[in-house]
Amino acid sequence: MPLDQGFCLDRINRIDTILKSLFLILFILSKKT
Repeated sequence: MPLDQGFCLDRINRIDTILKSLFLILFILSKKT
């Protein structure tokens, strides 16, 4: 696997993790109100 491909995959995974945590925070906030 080329180095840049692994780096791109790592960035996609990080963005996916951030989106999931943001969605979770929004879900918790909407349940609070």
